[in-house]
Amino acid sequence: MHDFVLKNILMNNNFVVCKKRIELKAIKAKCIIVSGKTDVVVPYIATQPLINQLQCATILPPSGHAGILVGRCAKEWQSQLIKWLAS
Repeated sequence: MHDFVLKNILMNNNFVVCKKRIELKAIKAKCIIVSGKTDVVVPYIATQPLINQLQCATILPPSGHAGILVGRCAKEWQSQLIKWLAS
């Protein structure tokens, strides 16, 4: 947690796996981020740099952290995810 939260090694391109530096912009895999619009644990604004680096799709349900999985909007965003996966 210290490296990822305080040093921000992923966003600063200092994350190393098997002696290879991971550069987010080099990742070309299709990706999607689901972030709750009213999430106070991981606010949407905190995901923006990752979204920009990875050039990924987003789903922004009108809920908080736990509400994404168990709230009334869960089925709606999950159907969006299924469509994205099928594309």
